[in-house]
Amino acid sequence: EKQFQVPVNKTIKVKNADLAQKLFDGKIFTGSLALLQVFNTINAVKGVSQDESLKNVVNLIGVSSELIESGLHFKRSVALSKKASDSVVSKLYSRAGVFSNIGAGITVLICSWEAFDSTNARDYDAAWAWTGSAAAWGLFSFGGTTISGGLATLGFTPVGLVVAGVAIGLTALAYYLKDTPLEALFKNNVLSDAVAFPLQGKEEPWAYTKRLYQERNNLIEPPISSFFQEDAFRKWTDFKVAYQDLMDVLVCASIHFEPTKLVHRGRVKPWTSTISVTITTSDIVSYRAEISFRQFLTSEDQLDYQVYYFENGLDQTPACINLTEQKVTIDKTEGQIPKAIIDFTVNRSELTNNNRAAHIVFVCRLSLEENKYYPIDVSNEARYIGAKFTTQEEVREIQKGLFNKKTIKDSDFQAPVAIDTLTNLLSKEAWRK
Repeated sequence: EKQFQVPVNKTIKVKNADLAQKLFDGKIFTGSLALLQVFNTINAVKGVSQDESLKNVVNLIGVSSELIESGLHFKRSVALSKKASDSVVSKLYSRAGVFSNIGAGITVLICSWEAFDSTNARDYDAAWAWTGSAAAWGLFSFGGTTISGGLATLGFTPVGLVVAGVAIGLTALAYYLKDTPLEALFKNNVLSDAVAFPLQGKEEPWAYTKRLYQERNNLIEPPISSFFQEDAFRKWTDFKVAYQDLMDVLVCASIHFEPTKLVHRGRVKPWTSTISVTITTSDIVSYRAEISFRQFLTSEDQLDYQVYYFENGLDQTPACINLTEQKVTIDKTEGQIPKAIIDFTVNRSELTNNNRAAHIVFVCRLSLEENKYYPIDVSNEARYIGAKFTTQEEVREIQKGLFNKKTIKDSDFQAPVAIDTLTNLLSKEAWRK
C-alpha cells in the first residue's frame, strides 16, 4: 500500500544577529551614521568655542573618536561592496574598534559627569536620570563600540532594542528634567533649605536676620569637588547679585527678530539628480525686533537701544551703525506677555563687506526712573539685554517630487537672549552661556 506524504514548505530562519550584521555592513546605514557624527562634531566644536571648559573638551574628544569610528565603518562597508580581501576588511574593523572604545568610554564619562554636576546643583531627578543613562550606555557599549557597533553586537534582539531605547530615553529624560535657571536659583541661594538655619531659642526676627546675614557664606554648600565644578552659586551670598539674577530670569522672556525688507543679492541652483534646490541670498536692511517684558514696560520712551555691526564674527571690533528709520510700539494684548516692537532700518552703506559670517548685535534696556534701569547696573556699570542676528537672509527651497516641498530660512533660527555689560555683549563672553 502506497503512502502519500504531504510536502511541507521549508522556511529559512534568519538570525537577528545576521540581520543586524547585514544592515550594519550596508553603506546606507554606515554612511548615515557617519553624516550624523559630522553634525555632532560640529556642535561639539561650537560648544568648545563658546566655553573652553574641561567637560566640553573631553566631550569633543569623545565625539571626534566616534566620527573616526563611523568613518572607518563606512570605509569598511565600501570595501565589502567591492569584495576587498579579508585582511583589509579585518584591519578596518579593528581600527574602528579602538576609536569606538574611546568614544563609548567618554560617553559614559560625560553622562556620569552630568550626574555629578546635577547632584552639586541639587537637581536630583536629573542626576538619577543621568546615572541611569550612564549605566545604559555602558551596557550598550560592551561590544566595544557606540551606536553603530552596539547594534552590530546586541543586534535587533529584544535585549538590544530595549537597552538602546532605555539609553536614549534616559538621556532625553535627563535633559527634560534639568532645572530651569529659576529653579536653580531657588534651590541654591542663601534662603534655600539646603542648609538648616533654625531659630536659637526665643530669638527676635531682627536678631535672626542679622545672624543669617553674618553666616550667609556658610548657607550655600560648596561643590563636592571643585575639580569637576566651580563654586557657581557662591555669588548669591551677595543679595544684590541674587536679586539682579532673579530679575534677569523673571523679566525679559525673549527677543525675536524678523527681516522686513530684503535686497536681493543672488540665486543659485546646485545640481542634484534626486532633488531640486534653490538658494536665494539677500541683504537684510530692515528688521522688526519683538522684545517681551513680563514687568516694567509701560511706554515707548522707556526703550534705550543700539545696533552694532560685526563684519566677520565676534572676534572683530564692532561698529555702532546708524538707523535711518525707527519706530517703537507697545503691544499689551490681554493674556500675553507685553512686548516692545521696534521696527528699524539700517544704513546699508555701513554694512561693510556684508557676508555670511557678518551679523548684528542688538542691545537695549528699559529706563525705570531717573538713573535706574532694567537690567540692573552692576558696580555702576550699565547692563543691557542683547541678541545677535544675521545680516543676510538665505532661503533654501528644497523640492523632492511633485508635492514634497520644504523652505528653510536663516530667520527661522533665533539666538537666545544674553544679559550682560555692553563690553561683554560686544565680545564672545556673553555668548558662551
